[in-house]
Amino acid sequence: MPKGFITGAELKWGTIYKSFAGMIAKGEKLPNMVIGGYDQDMVASSPFGAGVSEAGRNAATAAIADLKAGKPIFVSGVKSNSGKVITSKDTGLYDPSLEATDYLVEGIVGAV
Repeated sequence: MPKGFITGAELKWGTIYKSFAGMIAKGEKLPNMVIGGYDQDMVASSPFGAGVSEAGRNAATAAIADLKAGKPIFVSGVKSNSGKVITSKDTGLYDPSLEATDYLVEGIVGAV
């Protein structure tokens, strides 16, 4: 593995497919889109890379634990380079606004 690899996020298809199988068994319609993360057991982490320090491993493990607990992910707001507020500290993990990519973040020169 490259020295700079920390870890990766992998979709847990088993969780998703079991959910779909249960919905089909009940005669329910399957959703067009499914969103979930560590907190809904839909994501797992790849093994840590060889170059990850103990501090890096601890920081990543703590961040994953926070995601599993549903803690807020933004400590402050994110603004676009045109000054538009994209997120606030209260923006939820699955807020639909996070699906948009029609902006560049503050500090980036350019336009979309």
